[in-house]
Amino acid sequence: MPDPGPTISDIIAAAAEPGHAHRKAVLGAAPDWLVGHAGVHGLNIAGFQHTLETAAVRHIKRRHFDPGIEISRHQIALTHTDIEELPDILGQPDHLVFGVKSRRNHQTIGYIKSSPTGVTLYLEEVRKGRMDLAGLSMRRYPAGTLSGNIAAALESNGRTDGGDKIHIVDQPTKVTAFDEPDKHPTTIDAAGSPDLDGRTDGGATPKIPPSAENATPPKPGWRRYTKYLPPVLGVLVLAGIIFGLHGALSSVRPRDILSALAATPQTAILQAAALLAASFCIMLVYDVPGILFARKLEKLPELTLRRIGLVSFCAYALSHVLGAPALSAAAIRVRLYAQWQVPAAGIARIIALSGTAFLLGAATLVGILLLLHPHDLPVISQLSGAALRGIGAVLLAGIAFYVLVAQNRSSLSFFGRTLPLPGRLLAAGQILLACTDISIANLILFAVLPAAPGLTAAHVLAIYLAGFGAGLFSSLPAGIGVFDTFLLLGFSPYMPAASAIGAILLFRVIYYIVPASIAGILFAGHEILLTTKGE
Repeated sequence: MPDPGPTISDIIAAAAEPGHAHRKAVLGAAPDWLVGHAGVHGLNIAGFQHTLETAAVRHIKRRHFDPGIEISRHQIALTHTDIEELPDILGQPDHLVFGVKSRRNHQTIGYIKSSPTGVTLYLEEVRKGRMDLAGLSMRRYPAGTLSGNIAAALESNGRTDGGDKIHIVDQPTKVTAFDEPDKHPTTIDAAGSPDLDGRTDGGATPKIPPSAENATPPKPGWRRYTKYLPPVLGVLVLAGIIFGLHGALSSVRPRDILSALAATPQTAILQAAALLAASFCIMLVYDVPGILFARKLEKLPELTLRRIGLVSFCAYALSHVLGAPALSAAAIRVRLYAQWQVPAAGIARIIALSGTAFLLGAATLVGILLLLHPHDLPVISQLSGAALRGIGAVLLAGIAFYVLVAQNRSSLSFFGRTLPLPGRLLAAGQILLACTDISIANLILFAVLPAAPGLTAAHVLAIYLAGFGAGLFSSLPAGIGVFDTFLLLGFSPYMPAASAIGAILLFRVIYYIVPASIAGILFAGHEILLTTKGE
């Protein structure tokens, strides 16, 4: 039996090996329907075969695997699974694209394939000497992106098929009679758009539907459904908590809650307001470590403190109430920094450092709590003190490892993800900033709580971190419902439910609603000024 030759998986594996060894997989002969469409557009590819080489895989991984960079392009980061789905893309494309040349002045063929989770564009270069349709590049756009907008983004150094039009063929596998290209129903002006490597020449990027801006990349097989797991589990957690709280809330009346709010001392309100001012200062500089990290990569345009403060504050305050805070904060940062010509790679580094700061700070504080007050954290408090302290030590060891490794390595890979490392000082500053931010938020909550025997700031911090983590896990905006019920359960041994609810509502107004309202006004004002003055 003849050797079938390398597979797509073999090429992916070979591309990851050192030495840049060259290997090629043959994916099959060009089918008759493709040969017919290509002939109409001046390409004779009879007898050609689809191929994939290690150089193409390395290019795709280098250019289109980084989530931070891809979100700045309004695209979705590719995975190895996307490359392995090439037979389906080549065999059943929804659209073909003709009329674009590669940098080497070779004609290319584009294949567009839609799915519920995104739209994939795959490009092949027509190599006549070898009779190969060789893989060239690959991109993935959010679901709902129009094929015309994707095709309009294809331009290779201004070279097209002799005119200035790109041709799109719809449902190519179902066409049996081939039209003349001039009669084709869809043509696209290729001028002023990104080239095949994703860099722009000053033109516009593809227009992405607003509802699809934050789409996530697909996952293989059953794993593609794991994106639904956090919200589903969050709803289940919320349902379980509500059921458990039914007895505690059955005797609570609205007037009891209003009375608890009215009984909050004025000094507590003033203390919370002062702490909120301190929290504002943290929000205004939250992106500073990320910007310093980005400046290590390349020279950034001049960013005034006003601009940095605007982005930091808006991204932080608005992401807490919009839901999916990591994605919503990233979208705000991309929107604002891109206006000031910050390179995509720089934006990706700012997003990476700012986006991971809270998790690192929370892990640090949880580790400290488990060492000093192991039984204060809800849910896991029933474990032995030794086990809890062991978990705390592991968490703090992981944080220390991150800070130490950040000095000697540029990135750290785990679970298929690559985390860029900023250096020891920036890593330590990132964690310190996040710990300060979380601690101030906790003190605001502690200030508005009624005095209760045995309830210390450390107890409140443990309950706050558990509630915030559960709210973040639920993916609901501001953890609505989940965060509140975790706090209510945690405070139930110390105070009546009505008093706890009143304090939680007041905390939400002070820490969430006030900053988000100010940020919303600032962001809207900036957008209006941008439109009216053409900044």
